[in-house]
Amino acid sequence: MTTQGQGAEPPFERDEFLNDPGIIGARWWNSELKSEERQASRRQALAYLAIGLTVTAGVGGMVAAGAALSTKYERRSSLEMQRRFGWSFGANGERLTFDGRRVLPFDPAKLRSLRADCLGTHLASMQSAAIFDAIFHRPAESPGEDTGTSFQALDSFLLPVTTWSMGFAYRMGQTLARVLSRLSRRVAVIVDLNGPDAVAVAAGLADTHAPVWLLDHWPHPHGVVPAHMTLASAIFFQPRFAAANATRPSDAPPVFITDRARMLAYVDASDRFDNRFVPKLPAATVLESTARARDILYVAPSDVSTLDPDDVNPALVAYRTRGLSVRAITGHAFFATTYEFPAAGQDPIESFLQQSKLFYNGDAEREALFDTHYDFSNPLIEVPATPDTRAILWQPMARAVMPPPPTAAPLGSVEVVIQGSNTILGARFDRNGSWNRVSSSSSSWGG
Repeated sequence: MTTQGQGAEPPFERDEFLNDPGIIGARWWNSELKSEERQASRRQALAYLAIGLTVTAGVGGMVAAGAALSTKYERRSSLEMQRRFGWSFGANGERLTFDGRRVLPFDPAKLRSLRADCLGTHLASMQSAAIFDAIFHRPAESPGEDTGTSFQALDSFLLPVTTWSMGFAYRMGQTLARVLSRLSRRVAVIVDLNGPDAVAVAAGLADTHAPVWLLDHWPHPHGVVPAHMTLASAIFFQPRFAAANATRPSDAPPVFITDRARMLAYVDASDRFDNRFVPKLPAATVLESTARARDILYVAPSDVSTLDPDDVNPALVAYRTRGLSVRAITGHAFFATTYEFPAAGQDPIESFLQQSKLFYNGDAEREALFDTHYDFSNPLIEVPATPDTRAILWQPMARAVMPPPPTAAPLGSVEVVIQGSNTILGARFDRNGSWNRVSSSSSSWGG
């Protein structure tokens, strides 16, 4: 036996000094258990590793497969989506809300002739009336995801409606027909009021002016623009338009009908459907050649600071640049000091029947001033004070239009959910869609 050198570490170390056999046996048993636990831990780790590799491979496969089925958001034309999937795209089964008085009885079969009765055959090449296409439209396909709601055609919802403001607007149109017929010049009229009232003005003018519709949008249950109310007004005035079509001269000047509600504010990513549009006013050369009109009367709302909004200003400026006369008028021009508007809650039908006759400048005697105020052949220098002085002195002036912010949604567009390469599942705001219950993998619209 060799002697351990000084400073050398002993090969063994005593950690306990126990003589009790029971305790020594317990230590031996405990040591064996620990050794077995270490072996089990190694076996378990290997098993977990194998499972982890399998799961990882499975997840990778699912991710690879899911990549082809991932969803994203893209902007598409609202009208294009409605033509493809139906007028109520993203809101099938939801009803429309009609303000005003519903007119009964009503024969739905009359809807079949609504377009022909309201548009007539005059100046057909100038019509831009997609709104009438929606009535009997049936989509050829459905969105990629079945949300459990079935499509219902628009004609099953429509009915004639009238409001007290439509009654006032109709009398405005009658008055304009009277005063314009006294002029020796042909005057085209552009009516830029809220849809139902614009239709009413055109109905009042229908004997002397051929209605030309500039309404390239469709109704929708969540529409920014209540286009269904415009159709309801057209249905109410359908007999009036039909009768005028039969007697109006074939060379009558046009009255252009558009909807000022297209300027209503819209917040992107809300539950609203953006059915706004830009009215397609004809070029000055078309007005001259097709309508044979060099004078334009622009009918604007009374309660706006800017008579001509940005989307029609360039066309009106182009008319003036071309040498055409452009004037404006508002409802204030027809206010009489004794005129009483219907009380709140008054029946619109009774209001429509009982409203008194309107006159330019308020009464029959002062109406003769129209020829002076709207002498289209001469620029106006001095104008007596009237309820409509601001509009009489107005001339369309070019103005700088600020570009929309980079994140602004394109006008008349809807965000749709697309799966894979190009399968449209539905509209993003559709609360029945599965994309509102799970998170989307990507978005082309930052949302």
